[in-house]
Amino acid sequence: DSATTHPTPLKEVGKLASQNSVRINVISYDEENKEFFPVLVDQSTNPSLPVITLLLLGGEHSTHYVLVKSLDALLRPKEERSKGRRISVTDFRYSVLSLL
Repeated sequence: DSATTHPTPLKEVGKLASQNSVRINVISYDEENKEFFPVLVDQSTNPSLPVITLLLLGGEHSTHYVLVKSLDALLRPKEERSKGRRISVTDFRYSVLSLL
């Protein structure tokens, strides 16, 4: 079956990437250690496909993917961000990251 279910579980992200001719990487945030970590790294061998990075948010009962427009901006230390682009870690849980 080529259809993906919605909301798309993490195990079906690879199928979604193949159907749309993209590479999808998924990251998440560890609040305890205050760091981002990879959850899923696309294993495609085709470097010409566009790469999409998604931030996985959620808790015990639900999860949500948020498009990361700029991984560099997301990972940049807070001290290096311009005043107008500051966002806190707690914002990631409730925001659509429209500032990135």
